[in-house]
Amino acid sequence: MVGLGVVLLVLAVVAVVIGLVLFGNGAGAVPDRPMGDTTATRRGLSRIVWSDLFATMKTSIKGAVSSEAGQAQRKASLGAFIVLAGLILVVLAILSFLAALV
Repeated sequence: MVGLGVVLLVLAVVAVVIGLVLFGNGAGAVPDRPMGDTTATRRGLSRIVWSDLFATMKTSIKGAVSSEAGQAQRKASLGAFIVLAGLILVVLAILSFLAALV
């Protein structure tokens, strides 16, 4: 169970980082090519408005598949959904660690 928890935790970290970059890119805080300029990406990630991220999580599926949404809104919605999935993976990893202790 500990091995499963470690794998889930690594996947959670990767999902949260990718989701934050996508959300920041859609929100206009992160540059279009995040791997091209890592310093600008780090600065952009620090400028993400967390209340907007959590508010977008509520309607992330609807915003990602909406035909009326622009490309930036779709990126932001998809990024918020991936961050939400990463947070769920963190909870599952914690439960896995707790199950290993029992």
